[in-house]
Amino acid sequence: MQVLSLTARDVKILLPVNMVAQIIGRANLFSEDELAFQSSAGTFKWREYSVPLLRTSQLMGGDESADEGYERIVVLWPMKSATSRSFMGLTSLMPPRVIDITNQPSADPPSDTPYLLDCVRVNDELALIPDIDKVSRDLFASAE
Repeated sequence: MQVLSLTARDVKILLPVNMVAQIIGRANLFSEDELAFQSSAGTFKWREYSVPLLRTSQLMGGDESADEGYERIVVLWPMKSATSRSFMGLTSLMPPRVIDITNQPSADPPSDTPYLLDCVRVNDELALIPDIDKVSRDLFASAE
């Protein structure tokens, strides 16, 4: 199975490639007061949309300063809620890459990761699989 691997703090984040709308560089951020989501870094313009940018490291249990030097934004379009409001961006500290994974061994999850779906080892590195549906529900519920 192919997944997109992006870097957040000292772990890899794995995302299904079919959720990725585009990978872009840094963007000008705009603050939005109505986004009360704790991992939000603000919003950016992408195509004709105003898209919330989430600090991936903070989302997965780290602190927000770990994402300040991000190189790329991964724009996601969660398939279960495919509307214009469901786009979101995740920071990546390095350029993401597509990797093949099969039968990866499970790993002990780090503590304090509320949006963790699963945790595996890839080439002896910890890799987290975020619960993007839960993130989407919580993120867009906070904007209403």
